[in-house]
Amino acid sequence: MVELVRNARIARCLVLLPYDPYHKALYTSIIELAVLKHLISIRLDEIPRSDAIYSSFGDAIRSSSAVIADITLINENVMYEIGYSHGRG
Repeated sequence: MVELVRNARIARCLVLLPYDPYHKALYTSIIELAVLKHLISIRLDEIPRSDAIYSSFGDAIRSSSAVIADITLINENVMYEIGYSHGRG
């Protein structure tokens, strides 16, 4: 039981990346594996919801302990999400 509690991941990390095959492969091969060592990894395109992505994003920000964002390419959506995340603290 002690080992189970010690290895439990309860905090969430929101990962913000463009939705394309390259970034999906980068996420699944490197980023997700690194995050999963300590946190539950969340991507907006993997949240099974039917409502607007912006409400899903707001919920994800409020319930995440950390945010990782790829700003290699200037992506308006990611920049908006970073600003919102920063503003929420």
